[in-house]
This record gives sequence, structure tokens and C-alpha cells, in this order.
Amino acid sequence: MLILTYLVTRPLPGASDPSLTSTESITLLQSQANDFVPMQIAPNTNVTDTQVNGLPAAYSMGGWDTEFVKDSTAPNGGKMVSSWRNDLPVKNLYWQVGEIYLALITADGAVSQQELIDMANSIVK
Repeated sequence: MLILTYLVTRPLPGASDPSLTSTESITLLQSQANDFVPMQIAPNTNVTDTQVNGLPAAYSMGGWDTEFVKDSTAPNGGKMVSSWRNDLPVKNLYWQVGEIYLALITADGAVSQQELIDMANSIVK
């Protein structure tokens, strides 16, 4: 699996102090499998069919909320549990090129659905 995260730092909206900033990210994931979080599309996800370079793709809003759940009987004292939340402002684009699964994920409000698709179109041609 490959994970690349790109960061952008911008002035904090409405702040008069230029040293106050916010940082957003766009993450590209590539994997030979899509059976794990965050590469999975949860069953209760609202999916919009789209295309990336003429190939089928899926766009959704929401995100995986993962937390450690304690369990004294577990070898590591508990386990990570993930659940999908449609209320999170995270944009997700999933597609496949050959045997490689890809996902672009961002919570950046400045990035539209079409811009995410345009980025994906420029990744693999």
C-alpha cells in the first residue's frame, strides 16, 4: 500500500493575525486490495457514480471514525473499531486501474467534487 498526503497551509479565515493558519490535506491511497479502512466504501454510504479517465469511479461524502475500544481479554488490551459517518465533511473518490485500487480523500472545503475528479484524472493516464 502507498499513502501520499499533500498539505496546504492558509491564513485562518477572519483572523487579523497572519500567523494564525489552518492546514488541510489531500491523501492519495493506492493498494492491491480494498478490503480495509479507509479503502472500503461502507454499506450505508451515499455514493455518486462518476468516472476517472473513462473508468468507473465512486464519489461519497463522509468518513471513517476509528477509535480504540478497550477489552481486557484481548491480547493488546483492546482493538480498533471503525464506523462510517455520513455527517463528516470528508470528500472521497474511489476508483480502480487494473489491479490497483485508488482513493483520494480530503476534508478541505476549498476542494470541490469536480476538482477532486480532475486531480484523479491527472494521476494515472
